[in-house]
Amino acid sequence: MQRIVQEVDTITASDLHRRLSQADGQDEVSHLAQRFNSLLNRLETAFAGQKNFVRDASHELRTPLAALMGELEVALLQKRTPEEYRRTLSSTLDAARLLSNLTNGLLQIARASDDPSQITLGLVRLDELLLQAHEEMQRRQPTCRIDLAFHENGKAEQDTVFEVRGNEALLLAAILNVLENACKFSRDSKKPIMATLSSNEKRVMLEVLDYGLGMNEADRQQVFVPFFRAETVRNVPGHGIGLPLTAKIMGLHCGSVQVESQLNIGTRVILEWPIASQMRVKA
Repeated sequence: MQRIVQEVDTITASDLHRRLSQADGQDEVSHLAQRFNSLLNRLETAFAGQKNFVRDASHELRTPLAALMGELEVALLQKRTPEEYRRTLSSTLDAARLLSNLTNGLLQIARASDDPSQITLGLVRLDELLLQAHEEMQRRQPTCRIDLAFHENGKAEQDTVFEVRGNEALLLAAILNVLENACKFSRDSKKPIMATLSSNEKRVMLEVLDYGLGMNEADRQQVFVPFFRAETVRNVPGHGIGLPLTAKIMGLHCGSVQVESQLNIGTRVILEWPIASQMRVKA
């Protein structure tokens, strides 16, 4: 026990890779050391994830900030015509909007990672939320066509067939992320995006299908990594936080998100939730 205490006292946040040495037996002391080593495994993983997130977020924030400072520094070098000043202001405004969108996305990720017990929950009608998201997407992407379909296969009452328990603001953010990705990555497609909401006695499912750029299998496996962007969409504005945020939100609501994609054919994203009567948000 004294050796365990001494080893614990020497472990700090900078060397979480270390483990207690008295964990290879079968007695109570060894079991205690094993449990503490399991705790260190979880802490090391969490610290590494936080370190990588901060590093990646800092890199992403530097890009719009550098654009802002560069535009303003050039504008101050010499006098310009009113038209040139307007172009400079327009460019800096675009960079500021990118910075604002990125900051909001990072805040949403932080909120989605909070203690679930602190998140306000209630009954949410996903059919009404999808209609709200569709209206918002028409405002954001007026040239993007999204067709909606609703299918109910269960025996629930009509008013509760698409009802889940969760946080309306977070669920709306998750749906908007999926719809906005579909619009951004299928701008050259002549086929509309199809969003289908269906349900049975246990689950509610939203399927969003686009016929856009798609991605290869290697890229598809990385879509839930924050700030990752597939090679085929590097020239499309974005930060690579939409699907990671959606995955966190779905996890908080005991749901799931799946992504199926084929390069140059399109992408299918499927969100699934338990219906309200079976739903229990993770604690």
